[in-house]
Amino acid sequence: MTATTAHPWVLPLTAAAQFVLALDFSIVNVALATIQHELGFSTPDLQWVATGYALTFGALLLAGGRLGDRIGYRRALVIGLIIFAAASLAGGLAPTALTLVIARFFQGAGAAMVAPAALALLNHAYDDVTARARAISLFQGSNALGASAGIVLGGILTGLFGWRWVLLVNIPIVAVLVLLILLRLPRFVGNPTVRLDAATALAITAAVGLTILAVTEGQEHGFTSAWFLIPVIGALTASVWFVVRERRKDSDPMIPPALFLEARGGYLAVTAILGAVLGGYVYFIALYLQESLHLGPLTTGFALLPATGTAFIVATQIARRILPRIGATWQLSIAFVLMGAGQICLSLLDDSSSYIGGVVPGIILTASGIGLALPAAASAMTSTVTPAQRGVAGGLFTTGQQTGSAIGLAVLATIAASVTDSYSAVFITTSILTLIALATLAHIAVRHHIRRTRPGAA
Repeated sequence: MTATTAHPWVLPLTAAAQFVLALDFSIVNVALATIQHELGFSTPDLQWVATGYALTFGALLLAGGRLGDRIGYRRALVIGLIIFAAASLAGGLAPTALTLVIARFFQGAGAAMVAPAALALLNHAYDDVTARARAISLFQGSNALGASAGIVLGGILTGLFGWRWVLLVNIPIVAVLVLLILLRLPRFVGNPTVRLDAATALAITAAVGLTILAVTEGQEHGFTSAWFLIPVIGALTASVWFVVRERRKDSDPMIPPALFLEARGGYLAVTAILGAVLGGYVYFIALYLQESLHLGPLTTGFALLPATGTAFIVATQIARRILPRIGATWQLSIAFVLMGAGQICLSLLDDSSSYIGGVVPGIILTASGIGLALPAAASAMTSTVTPAQRGVAGGLFTTGQQTGSAIGLAVLATIAASVTDSYSAVFITTSILTLIALATLAHIAVRHHIRRTRPGAA
């Protein structure tokens, strides 16, 4: 398809699917205090409501992307959404804490099929660079909007109807979305030559999942305990096994080496940092508003409306215009400067801070950076890959984001539990992460400049 013949339903339907996934990651945060009270979660176990979703989401993404390359992206999108909706129903009706966490695991598994398929469909639909940049900006605008709107909608639903509706609301949305996908999207035939190596898929899934599990359990039981060390050993073993299996393949590896050309390894690290900052920011600002400013869930949701609107406007109206002009590296650099400034503002918050003077500047700056960063990172990771690799490239991008979010949240929770001024420590840490991202982007820019100026370069 060309930019002029791209199917008109591809962008709205894939953006809607991405919105639902991002929404679900953050929507439960405002409801956590209510969930803890009603289901009897311990304080350390409560984070599993958020981390459980991110764990299976991040761990299964590469396998989900590979499956989409084989069976077709529309089919993968529909199957993933059905799994996601069924798990949402189970979570919304959960009678116990354990049942809710298990449901969140399955929600993440469904999301791991949806996310790479949606991004692959979008890249497949737009060949023109400018049109693709615009489409990806709108797509990632829905991602930013979903992550921010989740807090708002979570507060409204919890305050008016109870916490169970933060999960049950997914069911009618997904039902309409699946129906429209089946009726309006054309069939995208999969590539049956793509091999699904079960052992390799299991190895990379185990490596990512055990890494997230190790950090999460280390936060609760200590980083010298067996709860931490055993998953670490397992993750290292699975990683070595994955590398050995991939190097033995003569063709069609699960993660083609070409995906790490053009500085994608550096962009993947930046994407993971973006996930950590976004996940920590959403989780802890919701807690701060309720614990320190004593806002209820409903009021907390409305208090974060400025961030929601800012992220969406920046991603859809600004990012898409400047991305083709300045490129992903410079746009990401500007984004992390804004996010860093926002996190520094939030690090100054205490119990006497006001909403207008203390919270609003930090969330506006952070949301502006997120709105710029998500489209640029997605473009850097996926826009120049071959059609046969778009599913796994989309999976790699979202794996970086979700794994960074899960690990980052677990590390930040550890920091928050170990110091007195927990919010200040958390937001100082996230501001340091933005500096690491800026250093990585500077390295990418220097390497790119050297390649361009090297004698004989085109």
